[in-house]
Amino acid sequence: MTITQQAAIVLDAVEHKLLRVEGIIRWADSALIAEDKPESWLIELSTFNPNDLTGVVNILRRHASGVLPLRWRVQVIVLAYAAGLLNVASSLPLLFRVVILEPNGGRKDALDERLHTALVEWDCQENLEAIPTELQARLETQFREYLIGAQKIAAVLHGTNKAVA
Repeated sequence: MTITQQAAIVLDAVEHKLLRVEGIIRWADSALIAEDKPESWLIELSTFNPNDLTGVVNILRRHASGVLPLRWRVQVIVLAYAAGLLNVASSLPLLFRVVILEPNGGRKDALDERLHTALVEWDCQENLEAIPTELQARLETQFREYLIGAQKIAAVLHGTNKAVA
């Protein structure tokens, strides 16, 4: 995973309000340690004022790679769910946006298609807050499947240098 892909993951988490400036700076510090020749923007990010979210986001936007794969974008949200930052009900609007409204033309596999189907089913309910037990169980099973292979994304979000390779 490149440093610009990592920046895009961090930016995606920030845009979903799942990561704060402290987490961004922790990631930048970790990336600096892991890089042989760190980029100047990483140094700038690492030393940024923690109260200046706009400045930090602007740096990330300038240096983040283009469109992230759908799987990574879903994993960012599912990792937040697994960490207790989101519950199922609060994760569904974010997932709906990523999977249905902004899929960015990414390839979908069987797991992505099942999530798509579950999100459409959820969206067709009269009361989006009341998730039927069966649907919630299916979603939680799918979330666990997304967590398989999410170690690199988790490393980026937790600010460890394991993701830098």
